Amino acid sequence: MTRILAMVALRATDPLDWPRIAAAFGVGSDALALDPDHAPPAAATLPIPGGVLGFMFTAAPIPWEDLEWPVKAAWQWPAAAAELRAHQSHVVVFAESDTLAAVEINLQVVGGAASVIATRPDAVAVFNPHASIVVEPARYAAEARNASREALPILLWLGLHLVRDSVGLSAYSTGMDVFDLLNLEVHDTQWSPPDLLNLLASVAHHEISSGVQMSAGQRLGLSERQRAEIQHQPSRFGDGEVSCHLVLGLGAF
Repeated sequence: MTRILAMVALRATDPLDWPRIAAAFGVGSDALALDPDHAPPAAATLPIPGGVLGFMFTAAPIPWEDLEWPVKAAWQWPAAAAELRAHQSHVVVFAESDTLAAVEINLQVVGGAASVIATRPDAVAVFNPHASIVVEPARYAAEARNASREALPILLWLGLHLVRDSVGLSAYSTGMDVFDLLNLEVHDTQWSPPDLLNLLASVAHHEISSGVQMSAGQRLGLSERQRAEIQHQPSRFGDGEVSCHLVLGLGAF
C-alpha cells in the first residue's frame, strides 16, 4: 500500500478542531474516525477510495535535522529558517490507498494539509519530506485551491533547485521518485532562472500526468530551435542516484 506524507508545522500546541478540518476537506464530521485512546483525540482518519486520509497531531516540533536542508534550499522563501525555528507542534497528514494511483494519493494529501491550514491561523509551513521542501502556508493553500488531475500542484510536490557556477546555470528536481520517476537535471546552460525552472516544471508535469518515464535517447522539441535529448546518467547532485538528464542543443536532431 502506497503512503504519502506531509507535515504542517504550527506555532501553538492547541488541540485540533476535527469537525472544522472535516468541513474544510468537504465532508461531514460523521465521516471522522477519532483516536479513542486520547482526550482530546490526537489522531483521526477520513475514508478515501481504497484507504484512508489520516491526521496525527504531535505537541512537539518537527526535528530540526529533518528541516535543516529544506530551509537552506528554500530560495523562494528567505524567512523559512526563522519561521520554522519558532514552531512548537505539527500535524502529520498522510494518505494511503490500495486502489488510487500516486497522483490521486498525493492530491488527497494536498487537500488534507490545506484543510489543516484553513483551520489553524498559526500554521507556519508545510514540509514535504519526499521532496525535502518547505512551503509557506498561504502559497500552499493557494496552490491547493486549484489542484486537480488536470492542474497538478507541481510546486507542492517537487523541489526545483538552481545551481550556478562558472560554467553556467544548472537545475535539478527532488521528489519525482514518489511517482516512480527519475528526478530531472539540466546542466551548464545560459538560460535565465525562470526559463530553466519552467522547463523542469513542464517536463515534470508531463511525466507525472502521463505516468510514463521518458526513455534514454528520446528527443524533445522545446521550441522551433531548441531541442533536448534524454539521458539516464548518474546524478551530479544526488548521491548515488541515476537521474533523467535533459541535454540541450540547437537545431534538429
